[in-house]
Amino acid sequence: MDLSPALRIWVRLLLYSAELAASLWLAYELRFDFTVGPVAAQERMVVLLWLVPVQLVLLALFQQMSPLLGYFSTPDLGRMFYALVLSAGVAMGMWFALSAGYAPPRSVILIDLVFSLVGLTGVRLALRTMPESLTTSAKARTGARHRVAIIGAGDAGAVLAHELLLKPGYGLEPVAFFDDDRHKWSSRVHGIRVLGPP
Repeated sequence: MDLSPALRIWVRLLLYSAELAASLWLAYELRFDFTVGPVAAQERMVVLLWLVPVQLVLLALFQQMSPLLGYFSTPDLGRMFYALVLSAGVAMGMWFALSAGYAPPRSVILIDLVFSLVGLTGVRLALRTMPESLTTSAKARTGARHRVAIIGAGDAGAVLAHELLLKPGYGLEPVAFFDDDRHKWSSRVHGIRVLGPP
């Protein structure tokens, strides 16, 4: 996606807000076995008005509003996890301070934490894979794939093979590894066999 930095932030803000609101909504539904009464429904609306903005602010503080849309790594997942755990801690503090009416039940806090983390991870992965799949399908129609062997079955070779497998639009299909280390011979890296020495 070739979007301006400000537009990327707004897209992410909109997607994150929708996902966080849906997670909290579903957490209440599960907590009350899909029969949320009027008191719990009113509490849910109050909690939506303060908890989702708190989550968004914490995600921004943990640098989850500024990265490029097409990149999502393990450190990003860790920062997202810490932001959501901290927001669950804030919600738990509100529950102890104010109890019912203004803060969600403890079970809703935990369910929301899990749904938020899984949902935001899904959003980020979708933002990462969507442009790749669009460009891949266009390139796949136009060019043939060349079979390649990778010399070195270590970390760098494994990363290269992984990238080539994820992005067939490059037109390169890894089919074999070669490595000097005898212990790696006849093993597989990402399903690709290490045949022997270069």
